[in-house]
Amino acid sequence: MERPSEEQIAAWYPRLFRTALRLTGNREDSADLVQQAFCKALGSWEQFNGNCLPTTWLHGILVNCVRDRLRRHARRPVEDVDEWALAEMAPREDGVP
Repeated sequence: MERPSEEQIAAWYPRLFRTALRLTGNREDSADLVQQAFCKALGSWEQFNGNCLPTTWLHGILVNCVRDRLRRHARRPVEDVDEWALAEMAPREDGVP
């Protein structure tokens, strides 16, 4: 199948963005994920066999991008916080720094 035109990509973007926004709840992350999905799809367009609509294929790629991001964030180690240092950074009740 022929690669999509810029007009087709622009037409598909809002629907993919809404899907990403529903999944992430974050506009910036959603925009990044849709861009990532388009990059992956266009980079492997020759693998698209036409058995489904291009938007269906793109949604699958987008969902995988969202899953990958969630997995990466879930694996981030939690930093130990020095409670004394944190208490010193917190504003004092008397308002004096």
